[in-house]
Amino acid sequence: MVDDNNFADGNRTRRGLLRTTGGTLAALIGCAGIGAAASDDDGDGDDVGPTTAEATVIKRFRPSDDDEHFYLEKRAISPTFKRRFGGPVLTYEPEPVPREAIPEKYTDPDRPFTRQYRDELVVGTLEDHLEAEKPAETDGTDEVRTQTQYYDGPKYVYESASGAEDQDIYERTGPINVAWGTSVDKTASQLQSYMENRDWQEHWTMPGSGSRYILYDGQAQAQDEHIYKEIYYTRQWHIRVYDVSVDSSTDSIQVIGNAHRDPLDHNLIGDDPWYFNDARDEAMNDWESWNRSSEYVFGGGTRWETHDGNVGVIYE
Repeated sequence: MVDDNNFADGNRTRRGLLRTTGGTLAALIGCAGIGAAASDDDGDGDDVGPTTAEATVIKRFRPSDDDEHFYLEKRAISPTFKRRFGGPVLTYEPEPVPREAIPEKYTDPDRPFTRQYRDELVVGTLEDHLEAEKPAETDGTDEVRTQTQYYDGPKYVYESASGAEDQDIYERTGPINVAWGTSVDKTASQLQSYMENRDWQEHWTMPGSGSRYILYDGQAQAQDEHIYKEIYYTRQWHIRVYDVSVDSSTDSIQVIGNAHRDPLDHNLIGDDPWYFNDARDEAMNDWESWNRSSEYVFGGGTRWETHDGNVGVIYE
């Protein structure tokens, strides 16, 4: 099944484009409930670290000409965006949505439809998020680690975007919650093959998955592989995995991942929980059945209701 991110050109680094619109867009802003005072909030743009903003998210779906996809046109609106990024409206590039994920009432016959909801978004430039992920500063002396368990790798995954004045913007979308030690001795690609041979396989009816990025070595890095396990034809476990080299109290880490449960529409239409803990534990339990060990190490990032902040480290 084709990855959504590869729909146009097969380039795994192709990103969903997010632009900051500085125009009036009066009708759009009005329907989101943002008044004139918001447009006067210019700010100085000198804040450091990502911005947490209450936003109105508007998703419009329209049929494509190929009878296989709809296209998602998405906007997020908040006065905070104007202060930080130069305009109150963030507009995503149209994204293909497989037809099987669209509710039947909109496909017989095909017709456009809109979803609108409020959401709390954590957005910022690469530098903003790097600031948030870096270890706490010390007093200049060598840091002495006092905790018995630790994980020093990337903490989150991000959706990539572009904002006002063409600066890169990233939205935090999930935690890193599973990792494989060097003692397992497998790259992300080798993990995918190993797990596919042990019933971690996607169902043919599930739409493909887009890319998410980690911050590693000061750069944004897309997933190296997707690993899936069918639950039912409308649900699956899904892990985006990334090759890294980082430390933990359990083992040096070779691969990290964001494990979650996908609904059929990948939440492009709905708003189901991602079940981060359950997906992580599904992977850990299977690896233990394959004669490996695992343990929880606290990694932080507990803003999601279905994530307890722990990274499940799998090792020999």
